[in-house]
Amino acid sequence: MTKFQEAIEMYKSFMSDKLKMTDVNESILVKLAQMLGDSIFDADASLVACSDKGELKRVKELYLLGELKLTEGPELDKAIKAVCEKMGTSNRKKYRVVFYYLLLQEFELADSFIGGKMSDQATKTPKVKATTAKTEPKTVKTEKKSVTVEVKTKTAAKAEPSAGPTTLDEKVNYFISLIRDDLNFDDIHYDLLSNLVSTAGESSVVNILFDDEYNNIKENFLKGRLGLNEADNLDEAIFVVDTRMGNLPKHRPVFYYLLTKHLGKEWVILEPTTAHLF
Repeated sequence: MTKFQEAIEMYKSFMSDKLKMTDVNESILVKLAQMLGDSIFDADASLVACSDKGELKRVKELYLLGELKLTEGPELDKAIKAVCEKMGTSNRKKYRVVFYYLLLQEFELADSFIGGKMSDQATKTPKVKATTAKTEPKTVKTEKKSVTVEVKTKTAAKAEPSAGPTTLDEKVNYFISLIRDDLNFDDIHYDLLSNLVSTAGESSVVNILFDDEYNNIKENFLKGRLGLNEADNLDEAIFVVDTRMGNLPKHRPVFYYLLTKHLGKEWVILEPTTAHLF
């Protein structure tokens, strides 16, 4: 049995033993696990922390709005809260795959999801179990939220650096807005990001599903520039950052910034003699 198959069996056992679910659709579990990739093997990324408001916001924006294409509204937060309660407030093992499965049930979207394509009706009208009142979807009022939602749904909410910002400061500020607004990081090191924008290629987008790209990040940036080796858990770091960025465009400077912060190697980038082009 592969590691992936073991994970699926674990989810099924958890849902049967802890949640008393007898009609689990394994195909949905497999599809969700494939969607989340190797993050299901990461100790932190594989779990949902219901006590973390930022985490619940990411579940809503990356999964409900981004993947399921639901409309912003109070039903989304209510469903997330319901799943948190269903999995148990004292239970620390709220597996993300199971959490997402239960959300599909809350919105009665299992059939649409497993079919590989969300129907137009499903994407426009979120249905929550035991909800009878019909309300018009609320308009997203804050600029921050509207930007986040539209990025997740792959619309052009923000101009790419090549289409707008031209100076280094403008490009850095553009990426700062992504890190602060879409990733909810407030502690931003301007000089570190500025160096990465100058040397990493600001218009390049990372996709670790391509072997050449993955090896470039690992060999050229992590090993070549940061001076790390396999003992530093490089694969884990890459998958953690990739999962953290979710469906957002993975701009190389931001991806490298998060890797550098995650691995605590800011000083390497800020040391002038270590600046190389990759």
